[in-house]
Amino acid sequence: MEKHLICSDLDGTLLSSDQMISQKNRQILQDLIADGHYFAVATGRLFTMARFFAESVHKEAGVIASNGSIAISGSGKVLYKAQIKPAVLLEVYRVCQSEDMLVSFFSENVVYSTKERKRLRKTSDAAARVAAPSYELVERETDFLQVIPEIVNGIVIEEDGPKRIGAVRELLEKVNGVTCLSSHANNIELLPEGHDKRLAVRKLAEELNVKPENVIASGDGENDLGMLQEAGVGVAMKNADDFVKKRADAVTKSNDRDGVYHFLRSYFYK
Repeated sequence: MEKHLICSDLDGTLLSSDQMISQKNRQILQDLIADGHYFAVATGRLFTMARFFAESVHKEAGVIASNGSIAISGSGKVLYKAQIKPAVLLEVYRVCQSEDMLVSFFSENVVYSTKERKRLRKTSDAAARVAAPSYELVERETDFLQVIPEIVNGIVIEEDGPKRIGAVRELLEKVNGVTCLSSHANNIELLPEGHDKRLAVRKLAEELNVKPENVIASGDGENDLGMLQEAGVGVAMKNADDFVKKRADAVTKSNDRDGVYHFLRSYFYK
């Protein structure tokens, strides 16, 4: 069989609800890598956390982080890194502040938030907690201006449910230089304009000399659609949004039922 590139989203896809990679998911990926195939995580998470989960599968796994704003090959080669421009970030910051909406901006290893988070994502994996990013408040614009050069992308979160998120997204979509997507009903993923997981997957496949038809990508949210459509086989999780499942080539079991494992087993070991 020709070599394949397997790209997987993390939250809602490769990770279970308790933020763990199951033994079945990890083992089949390691077996496929041993057979000469390639694997990369493709996530909205910042680089340090994306790299942690990638390396927990294999030390030479590729890393696509910040929704495709950063792409690193398994050999450690930086394929590209894009950042939202400073003037655009400032406009986004001001819109969210005027709407009293929490926004978190990501560097490669720090989360800068405009408010204290009510709920931080937790993991039951002690090693993952060690790799977790640090958090800093940027409640004042003067503080935010100091960290702008480090910021890659961001996310707007409505912690009490999606009550105003649609209206805020409409405002942010009027800001030139930023792309707005979603990985959950209560958030808006902020990306550098023209960059997403689609481009990152394409760059990684080209680097590895993998044909487009031999790319497999799995995900569950709007922010995964680009790479699902870029891949030769786009796989949606059972827990994915309905519009994602309709555009995918295949639908597998949910993230809590080892959906990645079940699809890969049926595809490679028929």
